[in-house]
Amino acid sequence: QELFEAMASRAKSPVPKAKAENAEAAPSGKTTAAEVPKFVPPARPVGLRGSLLTLYALLAVSLLVFAGICESMKHDIPEGKYEKRDGSIIDIGDFDPVELGPYPKCHPHHGEHEVVAEDGTRQWKKNSDVPTGGPYPVGHPENPEWVKRADQISKKIFEETRFQWKGIQPQLHLVILATLCVIIGCKHGVWVFTEPPETRKASQVLQSQDAYWFPVMGSGVLFGLFVLLKYLGTDWIKMLITYFVVLTCTVGVGTNFDGVVALIKNKNAPTLFRIPLFDESVTAMQLIGSAVGAVMAYGYI
Repeated sequence: QELFEAMASRAKSPVPKAKAENAEAAPSGKTTAAEVPKFVPPARPVGLRGSLLTLYALLAVSLLVFAGICESMKHDIPEGKYEKRDGSIIDIGDFDPVELGPYPKCHPHHGEHEVVAEDGTRQWKKNSDVPTGGPYPVGHPENPEWVKRADQISKKIFEETRFQWKGIQPQLHLVILATLCVIIGCKHGVWVFTEPPETRKASQVLQSQDAYWFPVMGSGVLFGLFVLLKYLGTDWIKMLITYFVVLTCTVGVGTNFDGVVALIKNKNAPTLFRIPLFDESVTAMQLIGSAVGAVMAYGYI
């Protein structure tokens, strides 16, 4: 009797409602694409554009001022002469590597050191030919006596000029430019993050497949550097790193130029073409900025 009553009571319990079609299609515990909320960027802070333009103007003025200061410090040295740290001029042939360190670029034996053989003959050898770990002869940048002397000279110059314009100018240059760049980077990041949906560019997203390639590519780079270091020397590694940094900065100049122009016009530049390999859009402003960066890179190299 009790069993029949329990079965009858259970039959009268409410029937569960049918799930929505999307929920039935989705696996248990997972959210469907339709249920994922669409990202809506927050509103841009009032006055952000004007603040950014002011900071960019300050950065440009700072660069021009310090570039002018650097140009005013340049002066001509007569051909075949060398100016010492104290301002005195000597003949390049009288350059003493014991006192003055490695031979400078204006010296015919730049990057070399003199070796005296057992029979008294003298010959010049490249600094790069010295084995790792030494011994480092006179004229080599890592000569122990010169390293110690150079440290003493640097400390003496710092003590003498730390409260003079000659010592303050490099530090002031670094502090002002670094501070402006960090503030501009933060504020421009907010500008990009709050880009309206109708003008927002598709951002690159790191995929799982990309992360899987990190250890493989890192191992390949390290092995390549090892091979270059072992069979070709450090000069090739220095050259590769230099060219990589210069190329990166050249592309960065183009990207920043495009961002500044878009900020001034208050709209993004149209895309000229895309690079599928890097999933990167290229605009006319990026090309112009990269061309300027390439000229600067050529002058640097």
